[in-house]
Amino acid sequence: MTKARKHSFVGESDAENLVSFLNAGTQRGQKRVEKIIELYAKIGKGPPKPSSAANAELFNSLQKLLNDYSFTFLAWHHTSTLAPTPNLKAADRADEAIAVLNIHALRRMNLLSRVRRCLNCREWLFARVPTKRFCKESCRILNYQSNPAWIKKHNKQRQRNYAIRKANPQIKIQQRKGAL
Repeated sequence: MTKARKHSFVGESDAENLVSFLNAGTQRGQKRVEKIIELYAKIGKGPPKPSSAANAELFNSLQKLLNDYSFTFLAWHHTSTLAPTPNLKAADRADEAIAVLNIHALRRMNLLSRVRRCLNCREWLFARVPTKRFCKESCRILNYQSNPAWIKKHNKQRQRNYAIRKANPQIKIQQRKGAL
């Protein structure tokens, strides 16, 4: 059970909306949104620089995907603020268009690189800390336990403990509560 936090990180609400859209399963347009994120990751941070032929190709394919969306800003009657409202084409859905708006908001804040896939289960996550690579603690543990270097180190440790217990039968194995 997690505690409710008092504070949120900059861009966290946009990122959580985007991550929930991407993790929702097979939604229409999800592959397009994933492709947009992938292209922005290849392009990198900062303003676009289509200097080389490879970059120009990336920008062209990104622009083709983004041309599917058009947005208008409508003033609400009861407030003076402007709210982005997607002007959807026939094939678009509102949640997909909002996910694209979230991508652009995160890109403006230089946080789009923190929306990534878990290295173990491949679910999308928002890394509040730049080094976060796993969505859950169990994914982190499973990933490290499948690492050959970890297995080798763990097996050496188990062999050493076995040799100590075999040499001295007076030592009893202590059971830990909650051990795997």
